[in-house]
Parts: sequence; C-alpha cells; structure tokens
Amino acid sequence: MLKKKLTIEEQREILSSLFSFVIVNEDDENAPHYVIYNEEGDEFYGNNKNLQFNFTSLEGIFAYTAHRAKEQGYADAQCNMRKALGL
Repeated sequence: MLKKKLTIEEQREILSSLFSFVIVNEDDENAPHYVIYNEEGDEFYGNNKNLQFNFTSLEGIFAYTAHRAKEQGYADAQCNMRKALGL
C-alpha cells in the first residue's frame, strides 16, 4: 500500500491537505506536465534539495513529512535556545 502509485488527483488531495501545496497541469498540448508549488507559491522541484522527494506514493509523502518534522524540530529548538539566552 505504501508503494502504490498515487493518481495525480490523490497526490493533489494529499499534498493540499498536508502542506497546502498546489499541483498545476502546465501541459504543452502534447502531454500533461504537472508542476508542484509549495505553500509559498514557489516551484517545489525548483530547489535542488527537494529532488530527493517523490510524491507519487504514500511512502514518498511520509518521507517528506518526516523531513519537515525534523527541520521544524531543529528550528523550534534554536528559537527556544535564543529565548532562553535572551537573544
């Protein structure tokens, strides 16, 4: 189930619900070309560090969720340390 390939509609629903991402079909009339935009309106795969994530399965979405949680935990810890130090 985790490795099952998600349809574009399933990806759109999950990414929108979890991260407020938007998937847009920017086709060139020959074939669909889907682009993912993050919550800030930037192209998700426009950033090289995001190339490691694959949203075509739940496994890939869970991996990205874990990555975001780790980054957020680090940012929260930094903020708490600054507050404790009065910075």
